[in-house]
Amino acid sequence: MNSKAERRSWLQHHHTRAYEIATRITRMVSGTRDPADLTFLEDLMIEYVRPWCTSTAVHQLAEVIMDEMFLFDRNGPYVEHVDEAGRRRRYLPVDVLMQSHRIRDGEMFTVPEPFGQNVRSISRVRPGDDRKDPIVEACHAHYIGLSDSEDYRELTEYLCDEVFRIIFPNRLLLARIHELLAPRVAALPVDHLREAPGAGIFVLPDGSIRRMTPPEHFLRAVFFRDLGRCVHCERRVEGIFESVMPMANFEFMVSPDEGGLQDYTNLQLVCGNCKPTPPEQYVPRLFSV
Repeated sequence: MNSKAERRSWLQHHHTRAYEIATRITRMVSGTRDPADLTFLEDLMIEYVRPWCTSTAVHQLAEVIMDEMFLFDRNGPYVEHVDEAGRRRRYLPVDVLMQSHRIRDGEMFTVPEPFGQNVRSISRVRPGDDRKDPIVEACHAHYIGLSDSEDYRELTEYLCDEVFRIIFPNRLLLARIHELLAPRVAALPVDHLREAPGAGIFVLPDGSIRRMTPPEHFLRAVFFRDLGRCVHCERRVEGIFESVMPMANFEFMVSPDEGGLQDYTNLQLVCGNCKPTPPEQYVPRLFSV
């Protein structure tokens, strides 16, 4: 790269996708996405039900949207770069993102050029078209191979964590996410629940999900997000930060009785006055997450 402006343009390309993924999640749960487009959630519900996983519902949604975005990137637009010899090259955003985060070094896959000419910035080919485009096919083959690599899994973890950090402070958005997921979780057949990894621990004989105590560090994360104040009356919740945090000072935004997940993105901080009913009964955690 020959100038600071060119380097800045390279780094500021839309391949830095965390905010774009967060925006798509926001649109999905705000009702601006066609409900027919949400059918993919039905096949993923089994991934959400295990209690108190480090990989939250936000991580799971971010991963699905990230995979979809990188798959559609095969159609363009691509990341353009002119080398020192004046040759224009184009790269897939996923490869540039890996280099930006120092996940992968070395020569990147170059988008092919038809008949010696520079490729178009945006291909009109869409998945499902009968028409074949050799450029899109080459990009697709590269992405499929890449998506099965350890480097891609590392990128997935990194990018989903970034999306989580963007969304977690927004309690209202989290509530909408869990309102969207809850009826789908509640509708899961018992046989499907029993097929979930580790189901013998958290799925009860009647098919309900065992209530389990959340790890302390999850509760502290919620405490800091809510600034140590009750979300209902804004009274400061005193005396719990220095001690073991009681579940009585937390409540689910969407109750597990209605399909709400045992996921710390589904928790909020409350004071004793705003939660007068006895705390729900939890069993000790039987496995680590």
